[in-house]
Amino acid sequence: MNNIAKGLKKFQKRVEADVKEGVKSFVELQYTQSSDRVPVDSSELLNSIDKSVDGYKGHVSVSAPHAIFVEWGTGVYASGPGGSRAKKIPWVYEKDGKFYTTYGMPAQPFWYPALHISRDYFNSYFNRK
Repeated sequence: MNNIAKGLKKFQKRVEADVKEGVKSFVELQYTQSSDRVPVDSSELLNSIDKSVDGYKGHVSVSAPHAIFVEWGTGVYASGPGGSRAKKIPWVYEKDGKFYTTYGMPAQPFWYPALHISRDYFNSYFNRK
């Protein structure tokens, strides 16, 4: 193999390693930022944040069913896509044998603020010269 081909092969390996490192650090940042921002009551939401990295692919997810309500709020406070779907505001619910009236819960964003930070990092990492 000539020197040019060897040099290109070395360069290819460095680029591949750099891309994999960029994906890994992006996933870690999104995981850490969202975990640090999530409000903790029972830890179910915090413990539902998961991450995985496989070479060029990374994945961060939140599996708790109530995550969307924490992120966007509920009732009169709902700020997400489509707003509130509550048919009656205020509403009453029962918990531990007691009845409560609520107009909803204000949003406590954790995912999208973390995503904005992670996106900026991703763009700066892969747009550097």
